[in-house]
Amino acid sequence: MMENQNKLVDCSSYIYPENNMIKSKFLFKSHGFIDKNDSEQYNHSLKNYRKLFDHFHDSLLIINLEGQILEANRAALEAYGYTHKELCSMRVHDLRAEETKGFVNVQLQEAIEKGITFQTYHVRRNGECFSVEVNSHQIMIKFEKLLVSIIRNISELKCLEMNSLNREDLTILGKIASGLAHEIRNSITGVHGFLQLAICQKLTQDKFAEHCALMLQELNRADYILSQLILASNEKVLNLELKNLNQLLGTMIPSIQATVKEQNKTIKCYLEEIPNIFLDEHEIKELIRNLVDNALDSITKGGMVTITTTSSNKSLVLQIQDNGSGIIPEILNQLGTPFLTTKERGIGLGLVICKNIVSRHKGTINFQTGNLGTTVRVSFSL
Repeated sequence: MMENQNKLVDCSSYIYPENNMIKSKFLFKSHGFIDKNDSEQYNHSLKNYRKLFDHFHDSLLIINLEGQILEANRAALEAYGYTHKELCSMRVHDLRAEETKGFVNVQLQEAIEKGITFQTYHVRRNGECFSVEVNSHQIMIKFEKLLVSIIRNISELKCLEMNSLNREDLTILGKIASGLAHEIRNSITGVHGFLQLAICQKLTQDKFAEHCALMLQELNRADYILSQLILASNEKVLNLELKNLNQLLGTMIPSIQATVKEQNKTIKCYLEEIPNIFLDEHEIKELIRNLVDNALDSITKGGMVTITTTSSNKSLVLQIQDNGSGIIPEILNQLGTPFLTTKERGIGLGLVICKNIVSRHKGTINFQTGNLGTTVRVSFSL
């Protein structure tokens, strides 16, 4: 008989009580073998293992590779409301909420191959749906490959997370409402004053025409703010088409160069050969305009902005770099906050829009800043 330490030990058949005898089919780690002929030691070990299995605080299921439930502990019976016999005649598919059943086979396969942890929804016998976290991996029982699943009810945790998110959403909504009210009020105040003067007939024809032009400017600004808010929305539907980012940049470079020349600044572009990816052309152009405008605003006359595109096996990167004085720490920590701006005529939605555009394209955006300038790096997955 082998005497290696930490061997997997065959403990006979499935775990279940029968005539006060505990039978088990589990293999477990031990510092040596238990001799099955030593019935007292063998039964004592099995009883202890059954206690551990039954008194585990989370639901435990033993499942075959096709998803058939073979064994369940007491926590599982209480969680789902089935008897032991009923639960062990079911498949894991039967415990899943209807909208999640399409993922079961893929998740079973991943559990078999390398183990898996995921969150989903399970259904009790009474039809109640609840959130669970499932940890499932392969084990060997009497030379048969099976799965053990540890299932934890996370309904309360989900509820706490939702309440926290709701509080955060209300805080953000309050900031947006306050900023929007301030910006729109400025435009409305100007229009309101003009209309009062017009009603009182205190304006000459020339003054009336002059004030009409000012009023139109204020209304256009209000319209611009509302348009930016729409762009900042995560609910906007993308119009994705297979595009080349370099070609999009090529259509924008002439107007960018005209702006740069007018401001007595410099722009350089280093565009590597990159693959086509699915993009919303309108949104990506808005992203580039905002990032380039921010870079130009951060440099003085004679300063330079550099636009670079690169790609690897996994990602395509757009990088916009300036040689300005960098972003101060107080502002860096609040980047992307609605209506936060250091510009005299800015409305503080540019980076909010940029982050949402990148998010909708399943990309990432990060900022590196210092005394020598700021680099914005946008990555798109390939």
